[in-house]
Amino acid sequence: MCGPTARKERSRPLAGASKRPSTVPDIDPQAIDQGQADPAPRRGFHPTDEPWGDYYRQMFPHHERPESAFAVWKYATTAVDVASVCWDARERARVEWGNHYGNDPIGWPVQHPPVVLYIPQVSWVGCLRCCWVARGGGADVENAANLGRGHAVEHGSCEQTMAGAPVFVSARSGLLTTLTPTTVHTSAPG
Repeated sequence: MCGPTARKERSRPLAGASKRPSTVPDIDPQAIDQGQADPAPRRGFHPTDEPWGDYYRQMFPHHERPESAFAVWKYATTAVDVASVCWDARERARVEWGNHYGNDPIGWPVQHPPVVLYIPQVSWVGCLRCCWVARGGGADVENAANLGRGHAVEHGSCEQTMAGAPVFVSARSGLLTTLTPTTVHTSAPG
């Protein structure tokens, strides 16, 4: 159908179309021409009360001001998946740590126990006490474990003790293993 009849029939929203107003703000074209406004304001994904929200904010610090619509989409999909998977891996390791050493951090042998959060091809490292997380460096879990040991030392653990300390490796698949250093590096007092 075409002509006035078609327009009249389509004057209401299409089936399934949202009746809510758009959330895109009005943009002043003159401000864009003068370079005072972004022609396409992009809002990144902002986790609020999700348990993995702190991980997301640390792992993807540029999520608040993505550079393109594609980046907005990646932050809202892939980045959310990575942060939530790492958080779940941390929580599995935390339960296992609690089974060994109890749930009260005061009685733990290490005040900030590290855990390698392994997603195939990428390793992150986190802490079982605080919400610290950092990229571990590719798929090398040993580098991630050493970074985690460094975090524990920064928070009061003995460097020599941590150099030989095993670290949990919690994988996306749910597999939980313990990584023991193959070589213990100690520095002589100098």
